[in-house]
Amino acid sequence: MAAVKLSKARLAQIIITLAVLISAFVWRTWSYQSDPVVTCHMSHPCKFRIDGRVVNISRHTELASDFTIYTFLPWDEDWSIVVDGKTTYQPGKLQLFVKKEVKSSNVKINHRITLKLIDVM
Repeated sequence: MAAVKLSKARLAQIIITLAVLISAFVWRTWSYQSDPVVTCHMSHPCKFRIDGRVVNISRHTELASDFTIYTFLPWDEDWSIVVDGKTTYQPGKLQLFVKKEVKSSNVKINHRITLKLIDVM
C-alpha cells in the first residue's frame, strides 16, 4: 500500500480524538473517590455514619455459643450488607454472627462502605 499524505481533515480528527481521550482520563482521575473503610477494634462499642445516621456496633459473646455476636443499632431494612457469617434482622436492629475463631471480619454495607471488625479479645 502506498503512503498517503496526511490531510488537514485527518489531522484534525486525530487531534480531536486525542483531546477527548485526555480530557476523559483527567476528569476520571480528579473525580475518583475510593470507598470509605471504617476500622472498629471491638474492645469497646464502635460508631460510624451511613446515609447521615449514626450506627452503633456492640460486641457480645456467650460462653456456651460458638459465635461472636455484633449488634448494629439502628439498622434500616433498606440497607444491604455482604459478610461471611449469618445475619438476623429485627425492626431497627441487625445482628451478625461470626465464628469465635475469626478475629477479623470485613463487612460491605450498601456496596460503598467497608467495615473492618477486629475482635481484640
